[in-house]
Amino acid sequence: MKIIKKIAFYDLSLLQKIAASWIVICFVMVAVLWVVTFNVIESDRKVLFKAAMNEVSNRARSFAEQSGKNISYIDQTSLMLKYQWQGEGHSPDIADQYKNGMHQKLVSPSTIDTSGKVISARTATSIGMDMGDLPMFVQHRNFPDQALLISPVSVGRGTLANKPTIRFSRRIDKPDGSFGGIVMVSAAATYVTQFNEFNELQSGDYIALQFNNGALLVNRAANEAASSDQLFKNTPQFMGKSGVKLEPASMFTDGKDRFVAWDQIEDYPLRTLAAVSLTNVLAPYASTEQNYMIIASALTLLLMSAAILLTMIQQRIAIRKRNVEQVQNTFRLAIDGAREAFYMMLPQLDGNGKAVDFRIEDCNERAARMSGRIRGELIGKLISQTYTKEDAEHMISFLMHALEVGFFETVVQVGKASSHKTGWFQGRAVRSGNGIAVTVRDITKLKAQEATLKRMATTDALTLLPNRYWLNEHLPAALERRRIEGGKLGILFIDLDDFKKINDSQGHKAGDAVLVEIGKCLRNSVRADDSVARLGGDEFTILINNLERAEDLERIAQQISQTLGNLNSAALKGFKTHVSIGASVYPDDALDPATLLQAADMAMYAAKFAGKAQFRRYEAQMAQHSRERIRVEQKLEQAILENQLVLHFQPRANAVTGKLCSMEALVRWQDPERGLVSPAEFIPIAEESNLILPLGDWVALEACAQLHRWRDEGIVCKPISVKVSARQLTSANFRHTLTKSMQLHQIDHSLLAIELTESTMIGNDATIKHELNELRAMGIELQIDDFGTGYSSLSQLQTLDIDVLKIDQSFVQALSANEEGVALCKAMISIGKTLKIVVVAEGIETPQQLQTLQLLGCDEVQGYLISPPVTAEKMAVMLQAVSLFDPDLYKLVD
Repeated sequence: MKIIKKIAFYDLSLLQKIAASWIVICFVMVAVLWVVTFNVIESDRKVLFKAAMNEVSNRARSFAEQSGKNISYIDQTSLMLKYQWQGEGHSPDIADQYKNGMHQKLVSPSTIDTSGKVISARTATSIGMDMGDLPMFVQHRNFPDQALLISPVSVGRGTLANKPTIRFSRRIDKPDGSFGGIVMVSAAATYVTQFNEFNELQSGDYIALQFNNGALLVNRAANEAASSDQLFKNTPQFMGKSGVKLEPASMFTDGKDRFVAWDQIEDYPLRTLAAVSLTNVLAPYASTEQNYMIIASALTLLLMSAAILLTMIQQRIAIRKRNVEQVQNTFRLAIDGAREAFYMMLPQLDGNGKAVDFRIEDCNERAARMSGRIRGELIGKLISQTYTKEDAEHMISFLMHALEVGFFETVVQVGKASSHKTGWFQGRAVRSGNGIAVTVRDITKLKAQEATLKRMATTDALTLLPNRYWLNEHLPAALERRRIEGGKLGILFIDLDDFKKINDSQGHKAGDAVLVEIGKCLRNSVRADDSVARLGGDEFTILINNLERAEDLERIAQQISQTLGNLNSAALKGFKTHVSIGASVYPDDALDPATLLQAADMAMYAAKFAGKAQFRRYEAQMAQHSRERIRVEQKLEQAILENQLVLHFQPRANAVTGKLCSMEALVRWQDPERGLVSPAEFIPIAEESNLILPLGDWVALEACAQLHRWRDEGIVCKPISVKVSARQLTSANFRHTLTKSMQLHQIDHSLLAIELTESTMIGNDATIKHELNELRAMGIELQIDDFGTGYSSLSQLQTLDIDVLKIDQSFVQALSANEEGVALCKAMISIGKTLKIVVVAEGIETPQQLQTLQLLGCDEVQGYLISPPVTAEKMAVMLQAVSLFDPDLYKLVD
């Protein structure tokens, strides 16, 4: 008995020591928990502060870029008016310039004479207004400084009456150097402080423009117009061109801590300030910090409860049960509120210990909703008893695989026949002890997005037909089905005859409308199981599935030709649609996709050479097509030798003034038999042969000769750009030939420029790079043509010291189609300005495109709106014009 009591006493002491140890451990864990919690909160705040500093720095930089562009435009306007006044000897007619769209409506330029009277302005009501009392006028009158003067915000007059206004001005000097008046450009303060991200400002945030000496020009706060009220109590001091720091509340009039960033506006004595209230920075984190405190408090309570439970036996057990129940309920709420379905499964073993079924131990409400049941109907049920036989087999197989390997993931599509919710689902199973935890996520929307992206990648954006990428993916599978199932497959290769005439006569917009109508007509002309695709340009293909006889292709092609010929649509504008169609048949003509398409392509070219509007079935002897190309090549060679080539010129104009800047030389073939041949018909052949070398040499030599002729006629010349292919640059011959011609005609290197396609810049051909650098060293400009369609990198643009980027016309045409078009052009213009490269937009066809490019800050424009390619005689008239925007000019040219 004593021994038993001793043992009992020893056990009690041991339990007391264990309980005391656990109490100490609990207190230590509480201390560690709170240290970790405060460290996490402090770490999160540091991350949040860093993100806020990056955000406010980006905001200051972005505001500096946008304000700099606006001020640069105002500065350019003042310079243009100044030079016009001083060059012409009298003030320009600003009202007339507004009428012709030369100024933005958001600014109000004016000219003021020596007495302070307005002599030219946007509106007649401003003429004669006295501006002599303005400090800026007095300063220009007393000090002959030619720089731009930016005045503080004041109350506007004239068209900006009673509005906060910033005035930009320049002094006008008379020929003898005396004061001749000023040019003043007034802008609403809100225009100067335009900011794309202004709507992101919260209460207490602001942006501002400040002179470099610390004086405030203007600021804007959230939900407030531009103001000149100073937020700082004292003039802030900032070191460097840009930076960011946390300023204490004592610095501000409203007593709030702020992150303040600044950024210098290039070329102007201004910098931008952006401030974000510390309160706004911490606001999104407040709930997270509160959650950390709640979690830490909950865990502290749990640990303390555990310590009490170890010392109070029954009470501890009761408290522990209640705490466990609370945790379980909290966990249940979290699980039920999750976006994923959650299951706990237990395997059901047979006599051999092999899992044959699974029991649902637990699940959340989302899992029940996905199964179309309530939670109580699932818990405790076997998979085989709950779902259809087919669904159960798939689920059991999935769970058994997870049980074997520890983790398994799969994506399945559930159809309407299933007892489960329909759609796409991602299932993950993780072995946990003897059970399996399963999560199921509904990814139907994600799959739909993937399908949409794939459909966009395989769909022609213009006609909404499948594109070449789709054809390359689809055709191998289609041929494989024919191989397995038997039968034939036909391909019709369709090319529109003389489609270029539409683009040349009516513009690319009209051409696109025709292509859309053709695509609809082709789709409606074939069976439902046949496929129509647009390969690009004016080329289409049709896949005829389950073709019974190869001879049927001619009948189908004739029906298509007749249907297209009778097509009557407003988009056609009287143009009759004729097509050349080539055909090939699987397996008669080829067994692989590439050869089959090539055979149809060759047959189409045979139809073209047969006089167009024809149908041809592929034949082995269609090597004649190659011989025909050789014949054209020979005629082109003869044309070069016999001087049958002529140059036309398409001018480039300043985007703001319309002043002629330069012109592009475009080669035409004056064939004695066919007349003027489009370069689209012979340039590809020349590029495939060595004829591109003498042809390119001829263009460069003729450009030099034409400059010489114009100079002899007393015409002031502008630079001419000539296209140069990569093949011409693979040796020094082109450079030597060009140098001799320029010396012969005494042409200054600045009057000739080289246009390169982006493909010329691809790769690391040392010879090409060397030749380009040699040409650049001679003083010849290097220009990138069709920019945006190739693969040139910024490093290449810098390495080759490119002077001009020509934005491809496809991006210009997209300006009016969507916001992405504007964003792409804006990005290209920004690249040019960053690298100090002149940016030219090609293919300008509408006034809206021109206006958008002017607002985006594009330097120069080229296209049919400005002028189509013209002969040397007409170009001579344009060289003497003041502005290509003058409508009377084209009366003289025509």
